Amino acid sequence: MKRKVFFIVTLCVTFFTSCSNDESVTPESGQQQTAKIELTLTGANAGTRASGGTAPSENTDEDGNPIGEQKVNNIVVGVFDSYGNTLIIKSVTNPDVSKSASIEVPLVKGTMNGCTAVAVANVPASVVATLNNVKIKSSFIGTIIGLSSSTASSDGEVQVSTNLPMSGNVADNANAQTFTLSPGNTTSDLSVSLVRMVSRITLTGISTNFTGTAYSGATFKLQRVFLRDAIDGTKVTPSTIISEEMSGSYIKGGGTWDNTEKKWTSDINNYLFNVQTAGSEPAIGSSSPIPGTVPYYWFYAFANDGSASPTAFVIQGLFDSDGDGETAAPETVFYPVIVNKTQSGTTYNGDNTGTSTGSISRNQLYNLSVTIRTKGAALPTDNIAPAALSINISVTPWPTAIEQSVAFN
Repeated sequence: MKRKVFFIVTLCVTFFTSCSNDESVTPESGQQQTAKIELTLTGANAGTRASGGTAPSENTDEDGNPIGEQKVNNIVVGVFDSYGNTLIIKSVTNPDVSKSASIEVPLVKGTMNGCTAVAVANVPASVVATLNNVKIKSSFIGTIIGLSSSTASSDGEVQVSTNLPMSGNVADNANAQTFTLSPGNTTSDLSVSLVRMVSRITLTGISTNFTGTAYSGATFKLQRVFLRDAIDGTKVTPSTIISEEMSGSYIKGGGTWDNTEKKWTSDINNYLFNVQTAGSEPAIGSSSPIPGTVPYYWFYAFANDGSASPTAFVIQGLFDSDGDGETAAPETVFYPVIVNKTQSGTTYNGDNTGTSTGSISRNQLYNLSVTIRTKGAALPTDNIAPAALSINISVTPWPTAIEQSVAFN
């Protein structure tokens, strides 16, 4: 079962009117109807993917608390009537625990049934501006956030664990996603379950085993890892149906590979690749997990159903067929690992068994441990026979608790 992040929300309705019954009424001139939304979140401070030998979830602050991927930098809440018209859009930056939280929701009539609300967190400034001006719910949930928003705003060179976009529907204890706003009454027991719009794909182990192959004396040195065919955009919709989330084109890290010169000609989407220093690429042997000289590698990616171009974690390195470079010079080869695909040579930990296309979902951790068994592909766009790799995949929900107050001022 997918684990989600819960934001406790209290929705109170304060209506000043002479009407004392439950019938729908229209306010007189000068009267005001308001709804108060109070949010309690949980969060901590920064962490990055740029360096270090531990994954973000293992980083802690000086008090031993996990930091990074649960951080909420801003939040935008949209409240809508039963027709999907916007009642109010409210946003706050840098939530402050010292302030009270409230959103004044105008009611166009005394009792409003079938109201809904959606919350979005860690929204880029340009997208906040778009959300603040939408007039209908479909435009709100259809707004696009780019994968580059998960990078550091200062340079866009690396993804950072504190910029992960999240969204969720407001619902009651019975998981009903509609509620009533009525004068003089309080609507309570509402919550919003925020789900990260990204998954984290991590290479947790890499080794070689050329025994019994035509390359029994081969060696392999790791040069680069990157994502291929990641989706560059996603809708802010809280839907977890992958096809309803996907938006935009397929992108990869690493730029353009010149197969004549055997080198990359540019660094496009450089937040989706990680490179070893030329001349000091670590040799990958039979040991597992990843040697201490190689840090963890992980990337954040949007959901992808895999029907057109499944997302792949690509390993690039120098393959020497005889191990000493005398018979043949080392060659640059590629090992694309299609994430979460059921195929020969791939095993799974836990209950997950992968999918036929290699689809990836929101708010999941995909941990890959790879054993290279033969020579890789010549091009980063090629696919490789499953027998060339032994892959162990662990797929788990991404748990996090949030405790942070949000002040809407």
